Amino acid sequence: MRRRTLIVIVVLAALLIAADVVARRATEAGVARELARSVQMGSSPQVSIAGIPFIPHLVAGRFPEVTIDARDVRQGGVTLTRVHAVLRSVRAPAWSLARGHGGTVTADSGTGTATISAADAGSLLRAKGIDGDVTFSGGQAHVHIPAVGLTVTLGIDVGPRSLVLRAPGLPGSVSFDLPTPITGLRYTGARVVGDALVLAFAMEHPSFTVSG
Repeated sequence: MRRRTLIVIVVLAALLIAADVVARRATEAGVARELARSVQMGSSPQVSIAGIPFIPHLVAGRFPEVTIDARDVRQGGVTLTRVHAVLRSVRAPAWSLARGHGGTVTADSGTGTATISAADAGSLLRAKGIDGDVTFSGGQAHVHIPAVGLTVTLGIDVGPRSLVLRAPGLPGSVSFDLPTPITGLRYTGARVVGDALVLAFAMEHPSFTVSG
């Protein structure tokens, strides 16, 4: 009798675990699908939702952490080739989102990074009337101006919502508005990594609305 009871308990536990895994995967896929519809990006993002067991978090609509990885996020003529965002203490109608009904996702805080390629940075400069080719290498940004055969190393600064490029020793600077696909996002730093510019950002009470 005890053995039969133990088998029943094990089977029930396995079924609950399987249901928890299926619910998590279905919710992550649904949120990713609806997020891709609401934010202009090249492909569906990868969404990872924390919380074990998952189903109680799903029912409550509260999750300790949600991680979003997206590619080619476009806004205002600027493309972020990669975006990695981690939202903490998240409140979301995940059940509604998973079924395609939309809703608003909010969080207490978050951090992340966004990447701009050299080609996109060059396009931004040309949009400002500067005919130059941008390269990122050796931890620095450079712009080559073919008309005068000159290559200049650029200084890089960021504001809460902007990227600023300046040539040391020369007056003036060029500023670009950066995408803020999530309300509450502000940029905090920038550094050249390999052949790309990586922007760091923080989020205070971030939120975004997913259309149904």
